[in-house]
Amino acid sequence: MNGSSPLVTKLSRFVPLSDEDVPVLNALCVNEERSEAGTDIVLQGDVPRSAFVLTHGMAFRYRLLPDGKRQILTFMIPGDVFGLHAFLLRAMDHSIGTLVPTRLAAISRATVFDLFEHHPRIGAAHPTWTAGRDFAIENGRNAGG
Repeated sequence: MNGSSPLVTKLSRFVPLSDEDVPVLNALCVNEERSEAGTDIVLQGDVPRSAFVLTHGMAFRYRLLPDGKRQILTFMIPGDVFGLHAFLLRAMDHSIGTLVPTRLAAISRATVFDLFEHHPRIGAAHPTWTAGRDFAIENGRNAGG
């Protein structure tokens, strides 16, 4: 998939994407926002404005603990989508910050619902990948302990 976005590259590892799905996913990554290293993209307690796809760089999901320390929950790399569940929340239950200069593209609620309705492979790919990632993280934790 030469010339494909990191999102296409990642999702195509989990679900076969159709010739119609690829340009739709690539289009999601066109309008990028740039963030410097050490920038909070989303803050715990914020009202979610959109979901995002990370296109370049690296970010991390974290929670602020009562003692003021950060608990890192996950690291995110290009092709990762985050904030989809945020549409169900009144406020974000975690924050997202950048580790290095990062680019991401916002995905509106309407676009997400349209994708899932008209491109079922895309809708199937995201939870499949997320479940696989969570399983790998859990097994890695258990294997080391």
